[in-house]
Amino acid sequence: MASVESPEPGIAMTVGVHVRPDARMGFTVHADEDRVTVDVDERIGSRLTLFLHSGELIRLSECFAAAVTELLAAQHAVRGACGSV
Repeated sequence: MASVESPEPGIAMTVGVHVRPDARMGFTVHADEDRVTVDVDERIGSRLTLFLHSGELIRLSECFAAAVTELLAAQHAVRGACGSV
């Protein structure tokens, strides 16, 4: 699993989130504080809120972009090994 190191100590915990296709996602910009909140609302009583300053938002965005790139490459390799689907 790829990981992103945090330069500052935080709360030690593990959270697993399975985002459903119908989950609502949104964000709120707090420009005066150089941060955003990102919300994932599962509509079944579960909600995840991330509090991110601009640097962390950029790092998270880069991590997601890398994950998408690797997923697409791996899917392409699987399809190539198994023939076109």
